[in-house]
Amino acid sequence: MISWLHGTVIESSAYALTVDVRGVGYSVTVVDYRLYSPGSTITLYIYFHWNQEQGPHLYGFNDLFSKDIFVAIISCSGCGPKIGLAILSHMKPQEFVQALIMADVKALSKVNGIGQKKAELIIMHLKDKIARFTPQVGVEEHLSLKKLTQVQGALEALHYKQSEISGALEYVHTNSDIEGSSFDELLRKALSFLAKRLSKK
Repeated sequence: MISWLHGTVIESSAYALTVDVRGVGYSVTVVDYRLYSPGSTITLYIYFHWNQEQGPHLYGFNDLFSKDIFVAIISCSGCGPKIGLAILSHMKPQEFVQALIMADVKALSKVNGIGQKKAELIIMHLKDKIARFTPQVGVEEHLSLKKLTQVQGALEALHYKQSEISGALEYVHTNSDIEGSSFDELLRKALSFLAKRLSKK
């Protein structure tokens, strides 16, 4: 199993890099080939993917966090490497984690190849795995996201729809001092927003 590669970029194309590692050329698919110039020395963290029709394939990432996010995405039903690369080319890994916590279906739906239903499925599949990603987003942001996750869980327990929860979390995130507010205060604000929104229907 290949964990990482350290070598020289021989060729860079829209499909993959060719990386020379001690005389052996490896074809590695990356998120954005434009970041790598022929002749540059790079280190890539590798995910080895096996496709029954196409055989083995290597995907390379600049850091372990990006690789972990990619692996998490393709663990979702109906999401292969193409979707994983599309998400990481559209948003930073930290932004993806925030989209999960905010249940931001709209943000994920903007990614090429992902509609509303698939965005909702990704959020549902990964929402319980967010905890292992949040330490990567910074201490202050981690604490804020933790509170929003608690609010999300409370709203789900009250059987609000995913679209309603997404709107409430976005409202709370935009209109609150999350670090300075308690969980109860944030939840009350979310419930107040939902009550007003539902009363207009």
